[in-house]
Amino acid sequence: MKFQKKPTDGNMRSIAFALDPDNYWVEILPRSKKMPATEIVGKPSFQQTMIRIKDPKLSIPFYESLGCTMVNELHFP
Repeated sequence: MKFQKKPTDGNMRSIAFALDPDNYWVEILPRSKKMPATEIVGKPSFQQTMIRIKDPKLSIPFYESLGCTMVNELHFP
């Protein structure tokens, strides 16, 4: 996975940004006991409810490899 910003870079050391296959930035936050919606402490957590992609053939397998499941699919020209 290619990172735009690793957790060790810059002043905000608790977040990272990875690049998906379409070069969109994906924000990655650590789970903690302070965030009650997250149940697995120490594992990455997606905080978004929608991710836009350009190339489904590349992007869907990428997100599935991170443990994501596609819930809905819409196509726009």
